[in-house]
Amino acid sequence: MTVRAAGRAGAGRAAAARATAAVLAAAVIALTGCTAGGGSTTAGGPAGAAGAAQDATAVQSTDAVAALPIAQLGAAAIPHLADGVTPPTIRWYSSLAFSDPAVPVYPSPLAFLTTPDGFTVQRPPVSVSATSISASFTGGLHIGLGGADYRVVRADPVSVTIEYTDAEASAPRARVTIAEGSPTVAVAAETDLAVALPEADAARTLYLEPANLPTGYAHSIVSIDWSAKRDYSTWFSAEPSAILGIQTLPLGPVSLEYLAGDPARVTQNVTDAGDTAFTGALGDNVQGYSALGSTDAADAAAQAFATRSTFDDGWSKALALAWVTAVQLRSE
Repeated sequence: MTVRAAGRAGAGRAAAARATAAVLAAAVIALTGCTAGGGSTTAGGPAGAAGAAQDATAVQSTDAVAALPIAQLGAAAIPHLADGVTPPTIRWYSSLAFSDPAVPVYPSPLAFLTTPDGFTVQRPPVSVSATSISASFTGGLHIGLGGADYRVVRADPVSVTIEYTDAEASAPRARVTIAEGSPTVAVAAETDLAVALPEADAARTLYLEPANLPTGYAHSIVSIDWSAKRDYSTWFSAEPSAILGIQTLPLGPVSLEYLAGDPARVTQNVTDAGDTAFTGALGDNVQGYSALGSTDAADAAAQAFATRSTFDDGWSKALALAWVTAVQLRSE
């Protein structure tokens, strides 16, 4: 009896174990067959059918996107940027490359406007109100470089270089560099370059070489132009050397392009200044100006400057000699 009783108890425990194993196996099968959403992933299950439908929809959507027509709505070309140069976005000079027609840029303290043939530069007037301070471009000195177009060829965060080309854009004429915070404009000629200065020419013909002066006016130049009259005088000196000398300033490389327009008129103006033309106020500048009259006058100025010890505060011996040398080289 004991043995049989023990056998019946063991059989019960075995049956219970088998039942427990069956439950665990069913749980494992259930877990491995579930998705995150609780559905079966078997081909015959509802989640499997939904997944297959999603895959088919994705393929159809990709095919539909690929079949959409593509249209170019606008040109991406940048009008004034050289090939290989990174477009200068978010810079004070960005409009030099992107804007056509050009708009002014402001490399403080200057305002600068490009044109196909050159550029206009100005130190803009400052205006102040209770809520703002502005210095807008209003025009200025135009420098003609004989170009037909321009493009940005180099740039960094502070400066930018613009190249001016001829009508065929085959040969560069000049490169112009401006920099933020610099009051100068650097011009490097790439070929023989005739710089046109319309405003300077206008000033020369207005003051140093005026035409059709009325009978009775005793001089060959006019130094002050009022709204209703023209005077031979200055506000700081009555000396003829000062009246002529102030009209010649500054004497430098650019001055050669407009002061030397008429050598005979240069000689006439120096003669008009009288015996103290070279010894009075600004007399050293007048002698520098006289060098434009003839090769003999240039040689005489060179000799005088070599021995002269005093010069106007705005000039120096080195600058005077460099000026005469430039005049002599120009006439060769």
